[in-house]
Amino acid sequence: MELISSWSPDTVSGYLEGLDPTVQHYSFQGWSISGQNLLDLSPQHLDALGVRSIGHQEIFLEAVEQLCALHYELHSETLRSLTDKLYGVSQSLSSHILLLRKASSLSQALALSPTQKQLACIIDIVSAARGLFSWLNRYLFTRLNDYSASRDVIALCVELAELLHKK
Repeated sequence: MELISSWSPDTVSGYLEGLDPTVQHYSFQGWSISGQNLLDLSPQHLDALGVRSIGHQEIFLEAVEQLCALHYELHSETLRSLTDKLYGVSQSLSSHILLLRKASSLSQALALSPTQKQLACIIDIVSAARGLFSWLNRYLFTRLNDYSASRDVIALCVELAELLHKK
């Protein structure tokens, strides 16, 4: 996947042409905006380009905001950091469940229903897995040469399933 900051004016123009039909009357080719300039786009820039409608500016700025989130997330997230995060939250859930099993004072009803801590851990796991699989979906076949980390993800998912099944 090509980094947005390295997009050519033609690529930017093609992207902008895919936005809402209400903004298609603007001459995107004439703007000659590079990818980096697109990421830095502001209401003042849009006004200078002839986009005076607040509604149209919102469409462009929302699209730029989404691109910025994608662009900067790709720089800060790595496969290792995402798998480490997933591993960490799964270990937290595992530790919590093991502590609950060791505690003999728990009633049977409490043992059958998930605790707030368990629910919070599961939410963290789902969030971490979503981030990881989103990254893999974007990069798996374009950047990743070592698929051993994918086996780690599968092992973590199996471990989570086993822990939830035991509970």
